[in-house]
Amino acid sequence: MGIFIENYLRNDLTSTEANILLSLDNKPEIIENNLTDLAQVLHCSGTSIIRLCQKLGFTGFSEFKYESQRLLKLGQSTNEISFLAELNNYIKYLSSDLMQNKIVDFANKIHDAKYIYIAGVEASKFLSEYFCHKLNQIDYAAVHVSDDTLLDLLPNLLSRQSVVIYISISGQTKRLINSARKANMTGATVLSITNAQSSPLSILSKINISARTNTSSYHNYDVTPRTFQTAIIDMIFERLIKSRK
Repeated sequence: MGIFIENYLRNDLTSTEANILLSLDNKPEIIENNLTDLAQVLHCSGTSIIRLCQKLGFTGFSEFKYESQRLLKLGQSTNEISFLAELNNYIKYLSSDLMQNKIVDFANKIHDAKYIYIAGVEASKFLSEYFCHKLNQIDYAAVHVSDDTLLDLLPNLLSRQSVVIYISISGQTKRLINSARKANMTGATVLSITNAQSSPLSILSKINISARTNTSSYHNYDVTPRTFQTAIIDMIFERLIKSRK
């Protein structure tokens, strides 16, 4: 979700007005156009754009454009640490005794569990799918959970022999937090992989492994690299392979 949907979308907009915002959200750079050119790019009339601006509380297109440019500038990443520099620091962090001990404990919980569920939604969905696939490769009967309905039903499937692994970059995804609370009530072991060390999801977890890397955003979108969480998953996987030899 970009700054246009985040800040301007309302229930009283017409379909044309909502489509204008959606197009701007997908290609925010087109706001740099003047009114005539923008209308041509959006395949609508200038009057429709002005009407939208006024409905949103602006005097006209110029004021809407100025405020949108300001929000876009605020949403751009202020993190100037290069990816390679951060990756180098992260490798040192992964090699620390603290991290290695957490990896071992995390892997042991998976190894001892009878039932394994891995939950991730939105941008973290592919990480949970990847982790589940890796576990299936070495004969762990892990189940991937990303659908809202399955998340709601998950507590009904859990017992003290279950492990639930939640993967979330922010650790603040409400659907996962609600699921983790319910999972704890069943006696299941709740584990998590996040980027933020102090988050609601990490607090609800028996063991949390956090990447603790700088977050990045662009046009209000989270563009934080997932490389670091993938490395954690691969290290847990490596430990599980060793435990099966």
